[in-house]
Amino acid sequence: MKVLLIYSLLLCTIVSTAQADILKGLKDKGWSSYYAGFRGSGIEIAVDAKGHIKFYFTPKRKIRINRVWPIDTHIRVERRAKGSKKWVKKKTKSDGFLSPKTVKIDQEKIEYHATATGDVQFKINLEFDKAGVNILAKMIGKPKDADKADYRLILESKMPTLMQSSTKYDEKQLKSKTRGDEVKIEFKKSKDQRFPLYKVTDTNKINAANPKKITIKADKIGRKKFSWELLDPKESTALQIKLKSNKKRLLTGFNINLTLADAQGNQYAKGIRIEYR
Repeated sequence: MKVLLIYSLLLCTIVSTAQADILKGLKDKGWSSYYAGFRGSGIEIAVDAKGHIKFYFTPKRKIRINRVWPIDTHIRVERRAKGSKKWVKKKTKSDGFLSPKTVKIDQEKIEYHATATGDVQFKINLEFDKAGVNILAKMIGKPKDADKADYRLILESKMPTLMQSSTKYDEKQLKSKTRGDEVKIEFKKSKDQRFPLYKVTDTNKINAANPKKITIKADKIGRKKFSWELLDPKESTALQIKLKSNKKRLLTGFNINLTLADAQGNQYAKGIRIEYR
């Protein structure tokens, strides 16, 4: 009878830990609104309750200089009906997360599962170090309507701003204010490209050349460089960059997209490395 009771309690524990739920916040001061957090060299990386990964620059006395505009990186599921050309974003359920282990502040490795509408599941692994994080993700199982639609896993990283919003387009003035600030893009087979922040370049030409690493240097983020780099990419995999500019063609920020996997088990890239070094 005692053995049966122990077995029953163990079974209940396994079932309860396997149920999807919201991402619980940390107990550490200043981190209660985040599921996970890591403090590196001049940077803090936080995972919020929606599973979004946010990057804060802390080059001066651990003060977040971009507290109101963190770089937001998240992974989402997209669906396309058979015969259609349009991909539709699926919403990640706020109560659809599963965290196998209790997470502590400055934990070097964490894993959590997420569920999008339609019960499409995916897994995210984060590997932190003092300079940044490796983000890896893959689909779990197959969607219920896999015979009617295609699914893919997308990583999107939003760099919201690189200059003051009040800056006016005066090339001479901008050259002096942004001297040395630039975007550098490395390709798989082509020569590296660099362009200054005060100029907007042709995104189509960049994407056609298959970017493998994108690095920004800007006074607004501190003295170090911030970069996105493919991890173990296949030949056809590339980072896709979309530049943001105002009416005066001033580069204000950009988005980076990466297709990670599809529901057929094709893993286009192991993941992405994001760092501040």
